[in-house]
Amino acid sequence: MTEHSSRPRALISGNPEDNGWMLEELALPGIRHAVVCSRDGLPLAYPSSTPREDAERLSAACAGLATLGQGLADSIDTSSPAGAVPMGLPQEVIIKYDGGILFVRGAARNTALAVLAERTIDPGLVARQMQKQVDKIGRGMNAAVRAPGS
Repeated sequence: MTEHSSRPRALISGNPEDNGWMLEELALPGIRHAVVCSRDGLPLAYPSSTPREDAERLSAACAGLATLGQGLADSIDTSSPAGAVPMGLPQEVIIKYDGGILFVRGAARNTALAVLAERTIDPGLVARQMQKQVDKIGRGMNAAVRAPGS
C-alpha cells in the first residue's frame, strides 16, 4: 500500500463530513455507504450521501471486526510454534449478507475503509476502487491511537 496523498494535508478537515472528497472513486452504482474510520471506531470521512448515524454505526462495526480479528490473531500466535510469523493486524474482511456485501480493508495507519454495497455489485470492481481510495487517502488520514479512557 502506498502512503501518499494526491491532496494537500491542509484540505483534511476535523469534520468527517467535509472529508467526503476522499471517497469520490467509490461513487459507483450499487454502493450504499462508504466510510473511512479509525481502528477504534470513529468516522474520519464519509460522503454527504451517507447519513451520520450510518457512518457512525459502520465505523463502530469496523472497530469490532478489527478487535475480533486481532483477538483471533493473538490467540493463534500464542499457540504457534517458535519462529512462526505473527498473524498481525487484519488486512481485509468481506462479509456477504442476503442483500449486500460489506468490504473492510486497512487504509492509512490506524484507519480502515469500509464499503457497504448491493449484493449484485462486482466485488473485483469494488476492490480496485477501494485500492484507488487507499492510494488517494495516503498519510493524510493517519489516525493517532487514543489512550484508554479518552
